[in-house]
Amino acid sequence: MPVTGAVTFSGRVTGALDAPTATLTAQSARLAWDDVAVERVDAQATVNAAVARLDRVGFSVAGGGV
Repeated sequence: MPVTGAVTFSGRVTGALDAPTATLTAQSARLAWDDVAVERVDAQATVNAAVARLDRVGFSVAGGGV
């Protein structure tokens, strides 16, 4: 079964051209897969040549937050 819902992505790239760092954000009001729905999805990651790091993830499931 496919995932339903919309996700908004944004990003910012900083640093020198030979060593950029990207900060990426993903947000969604609601995503659903099969019988599971998550709301208020918010995630942020930092990516550079050395590391891809998930800085923040938050969402709600069944009325509770993670």
